[in-house]
Amino acid sequence: MSNNTAELQRRLTRGSIYRLATDVTESIAEDTALTLQVLNIKKLDHNQSSNSTNPVDERFRVIVSDGSHAMQGMLATQHNHLIHENQLVRNSVVIIDRLVSNVVGGKRILIILNLVILNPGQTDCPRFGSPTSITPTASVQQVPAQYQQQQQQQQHQEQQALPHYQQQAAQYQQPQNQPQQQQQAQRNQQQHRPIQQHQTNSSDLAVFPINALSPYQNKWTIRARVVSKSDIRKYRNMKGDGQLFSCVFGDASGEIRATGFNDVVDQVYEMLVENKVYYISKAQIKNANRQFTNGVNNDYEMTLDLGTMITECTDSAPAPAIMYNRVMLDSLLSYEKDATVDIIAVVTDVMPVTDITTKAGNQIKKREITVVDESAYSVRVTLWGRQAENFPELVPSADGADVAEVASKNPVCIFKGCKVNDFGGRSLGMTSGSSIVPNADMKDVHGVRGWWVGQANGGASAVHINGYNGVSGSGGMDGGQRVSGVRGIRSVAFIGENSLGHGEKPDWLTIRGTIGYITQEKMFYPACQSPNCQKKVTEDNSGWRCESCKKSFPTPKYRYIFNAKVLDWSGEQWISFFNDQGESMFGVPATDMQIIQQNDPDKFKELLDAVLWKQFDIRARVKLDTYGDEARVRVSAQSSLPIKYGSAAIDLCEAIEAMG
Repeated sequence: MSNNTAELQRRLTRGSIYRLATDVTESIAEDTALTLQVLNIKKLDHNQSSNSTNPVDERFRVIVSDGSHAMQGMLATQHNHLIHENQLVRNSVVIIDRLVSNVVGGKRILIILNLVILNPGQTDCPRFGSPTSITPTASVQQVPAQYQQQQQQQQHQEQQALPHYQQQAAQYQQPQNQPQQQQQAQRNQQQHRPIQQHQTNSSDLAVFPINALSPYQNKWTIRARVVSKSDIRKYRNMKGDGQLFSCVFGDASGEIRATGFNDVVDQVYEMLVENKVYYISKAQIKNANRQFTNGVNNDYEMTLDLGTMITECTDSAPAPAIMYNRVMLDSLLSYEKDATVDIIAVVTDVMPVTDITTKAGNQIKKREITVVDESAYSVRVTLWGRQAENFPELVPSADGADVAEVASKNPVCIFKGCKVNDFGGRSLGMTSGSSIVPNADMKDVHGVRGWWVGQANGGASAVHINGYNGVSGSGGMDGGQRVSGVRGIRSVAFIGENSLGHGEKPDWLTIRGTIGYITQEKMFYPACQSPNCQKKVTEDNSGWRCESCKKSFPTPKYRYIFNAKVLDWSGEQWISFFNDQGESMFGVPATDMQIIQQNDPDKFKELLDAVLWKQFDIRARVKLDTYGDEARVRVSAQSSLPIKYGSAAIDLCEAIEAMG
């Protein structure tokens, strides 16, 4: 036996398997590192594990040993790649630093959540010792009959919502054929059982960390802070009308998104208060849908049902810390649009609440605030719904008030889960999963507060990355409107500074700007050839079909529709251009341009380059449009003309004279 092999054998955590297998606790969560040997790896076939053919849905069963005893376990799916890459093989020695285990059918099963391989890919490592399986002790097997019945009933109810492979794993050595009437009765009982609340002493609970939760556990309790809570949203589908809300629970180990539907909304929405701490148990854990859990770093999400137990924490244990990954405002320009960031900043300006009408005809509250941090950069943050309505306005200062005293009253907030927007540079928007924590007793918050008060004494100023002017030390907006000085011409920053597009009717302005970039994907669309019809057509067996005209054509007539980044001295703005503007700018009909793009890339690039970095006078329409729960200011070109340098020079001279 080589020295390396002997060292691996010496490192095995002797006795750990026996301790885990004979523990009478129903569920165990451990962060203690255990060194074990993987004796066998078996992929569960799809009939047993899942109907999916997605490799991400693969499940692997393993047998682990401490050299004396062995037991079965399941590998968390995020580590499947270790098997596919032949790093985790038979007889690999691993350090398991996070696991949970449950008693299922009288046997304890390990779920391995995190591991480190000490000898990755070593195929010649021998099996250490002669490990044997352990028969569960009487204390594990001889559970009171009444408790067994309750446990089996709860497991069955939870398994109704689990994927088929999880039911298989939880039901081996359990009766497989239950009468249909009994199953229906249990489902009805689960459906109508009310949310349970009770007083809980934390010392009586085996509290799980959030990052140890997985769909495999039968019983768990977490102690978590409500990090954020969305508004109640109404929806309609084939089953009828419904409602839902979501929230994010957090503790020192991580966060998880939870969602409640219909009757659950009525039961728990008012009960859950942001920044309060609760005990939560008996909710469904499932794989996270990344479409809705953006910003929450967890492979799983939680569904609250009428059997979920939620209890406000009233004991003396310290509240879970607020988890965040802070981003300084001066680095926002390096983040892509739609990225999610956490910031800590002082609120310097709060705009009044306004009502926005969505495309669906719904009313939603909107409020814009301005924040600044120690980087001396500030940014606009848009709040929606309940957050917009409840965010307090700044108290105006009295004449002659001490500047530092006034500055100390500006709230310093942790903004978690902000969405990065690229309108006029960078701005931030709160979403249904975002949260605001004002004046938290935390080191970073105190640091921002001290900086802000110090800046106020010296007269603060800030560089803005969203088109706003600087803020003063007292926290007010400068209020100036940045315009180009040329008669009738506005800067692109003028749009954001004056909240154009937020009224009932669209706003109009003329911008003198340079075309800096043109999107080339989906630059045209196939349109109907009928006179006065510009609808999109779709290709079918009979040619190109217009559903509006109810006609088919052998070929479509292409029309321009593209976005371009327009630059001027004050910033940049994405503007939408349509067919008339496209033909004017490129000098080529869209149908011809589409053929050139497909067949002559060099010529296509030449036509694009002829427009890039050219200046145009653009007459633009500005209007706030809403997509889902996000509102965006849309700027659309109604005309675009190359500037006439002679008249433009005269305009500049007049502007200079006006300045004196």
